[in-house]
Amino acid sequence: MVSPLIVTGTSKTESAEQTTRLSRPLSGYLDNYRTEPYLSSLLAGTFADGSSIVLFGSSELATEDHPAKPVNFFNKRLKQPLLAIGHDGNQCLSIHSQLITAGGDLSKAKLAILLSPSWFGGTPGKRGTELSCFLEYNPSPSLYRLADRVANGDSLVRPAQQYLLQHANDLSTAEPIVKYLVQSGSTLNTAKYSFALPMTRNLMVRAQPTMMLKPQLQMSSDFSSTATVDVPEWQSLYADAVYAHLSACTNNDVFINDDFYSTYINGDTRLLRPLAIEENREFQDLLALLDYLVVMNADPLFIVQPVNPYVYTDQDAFDPTIQRIKEELRSRDFAYLDLWAKDTAHFEPGVLTDAAHLGAYGWYRVDSMIMAHFQ
Repeated sequence: MVSPLIVTGTSKTESAEQTTRLSRPLSGYLDNYRTEPYLSSLLAGTFADGSSIVLFGSSELATEDHPAKPVNFFNKRLKQPLLAIGHDGNQCLSIHSQLITAGGDLSKAKLAILLSPSWFGGTPGKRGTELSCFLEYNPSPSLYRLADRVANGDSLVRPAQQYLLQHANDLSTAEPIVKYLVQSGSTLNTAKYSFALPMTRNLMVRAQPTMMLKPQLQMSSDFSSTATVDVPEWQSLYADAVYAHLSACTNNDVFINDDFYSTYINGDTRLLRPLAIEENREFQDLLALLDYLVVMNADPLFIVQPVNPYVYTDQDAFDPTIQRIKEELRSRDFAYLDLWAKDTAHFEPGVLTDAAHLGAYGWYRVDSMIMAHFQ
């Protein structure tokens, strides 16, 4: 189990500037919170003023770099700040918990969320966010912010605390803040841990000044609020990206780049393994995330990604799951980019570079939608 980060040896009066390498407005790519344990505090400010686009996703954000990826396209080409967060496993409840720990109204937040079909099928769908991943994105400073809202009776934080309660048996060696949230999480637990809880609370209180630091950001000179953004020639970018992708697919006829095909596919097929909605933990986590966004007055953009239908052979059976996801987005009036293809007839070569991750053409489609949504 990965324990949340506890920072030691920092006095209450020490400058919080030492706790971050980021600048304002937030930009770049973070695979998790390991190098930025105070990120939830920084996100709170960014959500409040909408100074940066924040893109949440999973493994697609960690694929090979390309100018089309939003973290490059917006920050380098358009000179518009965008922060991308996530790697494989950063699913709905993890994203939900990051929004919870940042806190605050989201009416000005520029939120974009990538949804991967693979989250909602098989084991990932049945189990939802894994504990190790949850803790990667909720280090101790984040959980102190959560505990503060718990103490004030904020019911909106319940999903994150409930998740820890469900995994209580795996948290025996966790940090004091995690133990506190578990031990104080219910009347039954408060009684059960009546002897341990005062000691846990004492450890937590001692660390609280360090955990509740709010880093002071230096202004970046890379962005200008008065800069004019030229609208790219999207059709030209699309055509060039598709041509480059097809040129890299010479050893197969399923539109996958040569290296990936020869290393991982070689004629094999895969399954998404659809689940009944009532058995799909990830789908329930998505509903909770969507409802939270409604309550917090958010206007997010979702990207519904595809998988390669030449490789994944049960897409017809999985299509109802995707249709239900899109139905839930529409019912809340949330915008989304629909890249899903239920069969080979609906699949656009070049949207993906491999079997399940966006290629340059797919990323340019995402860039275009993000730009239009947040203009």
